[in-house]
Parts: sequence; C-alpha cells; structure tokens
Amino acid sequence: MPFLFSCTKELNNPSKEVIEQQAQFVNSTNISNAVSPVNFGVKFGDGTTVDDAIQVMQKLSAPYIRTSETLKNYKGGTVGWLEKGYAAGVKVILTLTWEDAGSVRQFPRDLTLYETQLRKFLTKYANKIEVAVCENEPTTDGFWGNDPMSYYIEELKVFARVCNEFGVKCADGAIHVDNVAIVMNGGRGNKNTPQVQQLLDAYRNIPLTYVNLHFKVFKSGYSAGKLKSVADWTRNYTGHQVMSNEWHTYPGDLNILANIISQLKEAQYAYALKWSGGDFDSPVSQGTNLTTYGTNYRDMK
Repeated sequence: MPFLFSCTKELNNPSKEVIEQQAQFVNSTNISNAVSPVNFGVKFGDGTTVDDAIQVMQKLSAPYIRTSETLKNYKGGTVGWLEKGYAAGVKVILTLTWEDAGSVRQFPRDLTLYETQLRKFLTKYANKIEVAVCENEPTTDGFWGNDPMSYYIEELKVFARVCNEFGVKCADGAIHVDNVAIVMNGGRGNKNTPQVQQLLDAYRNIPLTYVNLHFKVFKSGYSAGKLKSVADWTRNYTGHQVMSNEWHTYPGDLNILANIISQLKEAQYAYALKWSGGDFDSPVSQGTNLTTYGTNYRDMK
C-alpha cells in the first residue's frame, strides 16, 4: 500500500435511511464473537528472503506472514513459502491474485476459469494456508484503475464459496480504516469511499471469515479507540470478524508503535501483520537479525 488512498471519486450524500441504519450499527455493542488474543505477524516489504524471514519470525515469536501467489497461470507447481514456511511452523496469510502485480490490471471476467484455477491451487495447498485473501486493495486506483467493484464482488463470491468448501478461512483484499470511518459516520468523502460502502454492503451477503482492514499511521498518530470503534462497527455491519494483513506505522516512532499495538489488542483483530521496511516503515530485521525496532515490536506485541 504505497499510499493510504488513491481513488479520486466522491461519495454521494447517503440517504436518511442509510444514515439511520449506520447509526444503529454504531450504537450496537453486540461483538460477543470477537476474537482474542491478536495473532501478530509480518509483511516484509524490503526483499527479505524466505530463509532469512523464517529465522526472523522465529526471533520475533510472530509466526504469521503475508505472501502472495498468482492464479491465472498456475499449473500445479510448488510454492516455496507454502512448502518451506509450513515445514518451519510459519503460518501463511496468502493473497491470491488473478493477474501479476506491477501494472494496472483487471478483476477476472471468466469466473469459470477463475474457479478452475482456484480449485487447482487449493487442492494442492488448502491445508497449508492459514487465511486466503482475495486480491489486494480492490479500491486502490493505482492497482485497478477504474475497474468496477461489481467485478470484484463477483470474484469474491466465488472465492469465498470455494474457500469454504475446502475449509480455508478467507478474507477480502482490504478496505482502509480511514475510509470505513467516513462511511460509518455517514460522512461525505472524496477518494474511494463510495466503493468502500459498496463493498461493505456486499460483504454482508458473502460468507467471508474476516473483513480485512488496512491502515497507515502518520506522525500525528491515531486518536484513542479509533481502531476499536471501526472494528466494532465493521463487525456489526457485515457480520464478520476483522483482521489486517497490512498495517503501517510512522518510521522510528516507538510511541506510535506501542499505541497501535495496544489499539489492535483493544479492537481484537484476529490477525495483525506489521509492514517491515520498504518505502515508509522501519524494518524489523536486517538479514536474520532483529533491528532495535524489531526488538521493540517483539516485546510490545
């Protein structure tokens, strides 16, 4: 997630009925199925190798990792992370994309072919996947251009149905905490909030295990209780638990790191995978050794 929001569309004024419905969910406290404790992990954004990452995760005592694989051209071969990682006790939160990342792409149109490829992959690896995630950030224009959300929703329906059949926990490709906060308050936003509303409405009728929430915390931090209020509302609105396979915190700031870890626990995310290195976050490791930042992450979580 190179930046928090990338779309350029504006949210239409929500109807009175929608606002009243959202208010009912905001006021609801029925989250008895919330999960605890949080399963913390890492998404390496700095080219860390599989072998080094396994050692780092053992030192972090955080066995959950985010990786990705492409389905379109999958021919049944082996996947290194699922082979090596699983054997070493690593639990993979696997993003399954239809096309390779790196350029603006489209959601699949031929859902019969999509289902065939998904089934081929899960037949081989279902028992080695902790959570399967459908695509990455479907509302981010930098990844998807103006491809309509209706195509992603149809893909996600197939994805969830097949994952459930194979007994694999599943999640969407992520919507952003700050956009959900706009939607839940009935506000008017720019960027991609209309698509977030469309997805939230669809998620209510799709058998997901989790709704996936991404967020990027800048120098000003997050206000107290923000992650909990958004998580509670999302659980109540969609009927699904929440997780995050990508969250970013301001580099080098241990106070923000500690605050967000505390908020994630308070919000009872099922999984929370810290982004390491790359273009924003401090790395948790160098080679196979933890950085000072990584040591703090290990001790705070």
